[in-house]
Order: sequence, then structure tokens, then C-alpha cells
Amino acid sequence: MLSLNFAPVQLFTLTIALLALSCASYFDVKTKRVPNKLWIFPMLIGATTTPLMVEQGLLQVDEVAVSLASALLLAYLLHKMKILGGADCKAIIAACLLTPVGRGRPPLHFLPLALMTNMFIMLGTLTLAVAAAHLLRKKVKVGLKNEEKRTEDKDATVFSWRKFSPPLMPLITLSLIISFFLGNLAFAAIP
Repeated sequence: MLSLNFAPVQLFTLTIALLALSCASYFDVKTKRVPNKLWIFPMLIGATTTPLMVEQGLLQVDEVAVSLASALLLAYLLHKMKILGGADCKAIIAACLLTPVGRGRPPLHFLPLALMTNMFIMLGTLTLAVAAAHLLRKKVKVGLKNEEKRTEDKDATVFSWRKFSPPLMPLITLSLIISFFLGNLAFAAIP
């Protein structure tokens, strides 16, 4: 059975993380750019509340160290491999600084691991859904005779991954909620 007993400081940090990620999601969907100033407040709150949670006995020092180190390492590697953008990496670091440990059994309870696993599960599901919708739309379009003249896009010759990459910030926000309350979805069935 899922226990929802949280200390007030944990609910406070989760609320701050969700507010920051919601604002970042809005900017990511609307403009595909998230202002750097958005991350200052959550990072400061996380830097002050995480030691407080360790002092209160809500978190262990080794759990926080492993969580933050893995968040920094994952964010750095995924950014260098150009899988995630800078704002996505800052979101992962801010979320893990605010809520270093989620629900689940050790060693799967570290939030960066759960967050990334859950995000990639949802991204894979979203990719399959978009591919299925595209194939369906293509079949419908082939069935209809479309004789409209197409105007050539002026920017068609300029290639940019930014045009093709989906906004990941909403997935990171949803992953944080799932990771905090349920843990790692990939290992949820392990007794």
C-alpha cells in the first residue's frame, strides 16, 4: 500500500519543484526556450532545505550525495550527447536538489534514476503514439485526393533539431510527480 505521509518540508520542496517545472513547461511549449533566471529560486530553496531535511532525519547524507552526484552526471552526459538541452538538464538538477529521494526501495529510490527512467518510458510511449497518428493521417491523406498547391517554406533549407525535438519539460514535470509518489515505473513490479 502506498503511504502518503510526508513532512511539511518535503511537501514544500515538491510544491516549489512542481511550480518551477510548470513554468518551465509553459516556456518550453510556447517558445522552446526557458529563461535561466527561472532556476535561481528553486536551486536556492533546494540548497537550503536539503540540509534541513538531513538534519531532521528525513534524508541520509549518503542518499543525498548519490542522488545529486547521479543527477549531475546524468545531466552532463545527456547534454554532451545532445539528448537533452540545457534547460532540461537544469530541470533535472533542480528537481533532484529539491527532492533527492522519491518513493521506492533502495537502490531504485534515487530520484535521478527514477526520473530519467520514467521520462524515457513516457517519451517512448509518446513517440509510438505520434508515429501511429502520423501513419493513420498519412493513410487518410493518401485515400483523399489533395490537389492543393503547396507553398515552399522559406526556412525549409535550414536544418535545426529545435524544429523537430518535442518539448521535454512537460514530461520531466510528469516524471517528477510519478517518481516522487510511485518510484521507478520500470521496476515497479519487482517484489
